[in-house]
Amino acid sequence: MARFLTTTAPIARNRRVVTALGDSRIAAIFNDPSKRTKGARSPLNWANALSDQRFTIVETFGISGDRTDQMLSRIDPAIATGAGLLYLQGGVNNIGAVASTGNYTYTHGVTGEVVTIDTVAAVTFRDLRTMIEKARMAGMAVVVEQEVGSGGFNTQEKVAATLELRSLMAEYAETATDVYLHDALPVVMQPALSPTALGYRAGYSYDTTHCNSRGGYRWGKSLGVLLRSIVPISYPLLLNNAIEVFGARRRQVLTNPLFLTANGGTANEGISGTTPAGWTISRTGSATANISTSGRSDGSGNDLVIAASYTATGEIVTVSQALEAPGLGMWNSRVAVGDTYELVAQIEVTEATNLAAIWLQSGAVAGTGSQVDCFDLFGVANEVGMDEPGVLTLRTRPFTVAAPITNSYPYIACSIRAVGAGSGSCTFRIRQIALKRRMS
Repeated sequence: MARFLTTTAPIARNRRVVTALGDSRIAAIFNDPSKRTKGARSPLNWANALSDQRFTIVETFGISGDRTDQMLSRIDPAIATGAGLLYLQGGVNNIGAVASTGNYTYTHGVTGEVVTIDTVAAVTFRDLRTMIEKARMAGMAVVVEQEVGSGGFNTQEKVAATLELRSLMAEYAETATDVYLHDALPVVMQPALSPTALGYRAGYSYDTTHCNSRGGYRWGKSLGVLLRSIVPISYPLLLNNAIEVFGARRRQVLTNPLFLTANGGTANEGISGTTPAGWTISRTGSATANISTSGRSDGSGNDLVIAASYTATGEIVTVSQALEAPGLGMWNSRVAVGDTYELVAQIEVTEATNLAAIWLQSGAVAGTGSQVDCFDLFGVANEVGMDEPGVLTLRTRPFTVAAPITNSYPYIACSIRAVGAGSGSCTFRIRQIALKRRMS
């Protein structure tokens, strides 16, 4: 009888599946309690958008105000997600809690020791290393952020504690297997504010401690370089051929997702040019936009080119399509109760000097009180976002079609929204936008 060799080695975890653990900077990955709104203040979301959405973010464990000793209890749930990559950040609240003036200290939540300004760096590093080692032993790779500090670190002792923590982490990561250190300090912090103070670059933070949308973009652009080197592209997320239009067993349910039919759509007030079939382009306020299409060299479709002009902060130009109900209590024939969908899009921003935010949005409404909205790169209108050309691949979290309410007209709405940062213009090209049905 033939014999077969067996092995007890664990199956390697998939680095394309990411969880995150930390403080408010990690909590910023999602803007809502249901975790359906991926926010533009999060570097991780920008890194994913700039890296072809090559990783899937599962449940995350960020709590505002947490020190590293308070994070220790959440490392086991993070490991239990099954993710192959842990994104870890912490330390700013530890250092923020201690000072020699006034004898500010805190009591470690696990060991009970009293942590002072003189011991905070070593204790914080110990906590971070404990979490990293637990993740490594479970088969995970770890990307850990170097502590960049805060505008509130304006004393010699707080700067010294920050530098000591950074040195301890750098020396540890130098030889630790599957531990990758990312440092955003040279990207987002002022290079020469003062020998005794730290602070964000102008326009990169909304409160001296956290990134705004532009700070998140710059940080995420840097983080993306690291993540692309350790996370391979998983699968072709986007539509790659004109055969992937609506009709093939409801795999993709929007009309004209590649803009192959360049006319026949609806242009509302303030919009000029020709709108592709199935799509509506609209504005808020006094914004205007000129619309055109440009054929792609591979013949798969057209780019939808939008040159937008704004008169005030917060005005929006929207490209949208709705799958509306044919009658009361009925879904559009293209969808069915129990279907699970994700909205994907690829956008090339060619001129962004006046762009506050550009996000992808899907919404499923079965009736009053039943609306589910999902966003990718949702931004705040009074902040500035990316300020240079780039290609964004966006993807909302999946949502499931609920049973319709009898006296309602259910619909699914899909859109890309470009928000102005004041009087001025921006230009972007939508390469595609598709609503794809998932098998699970």
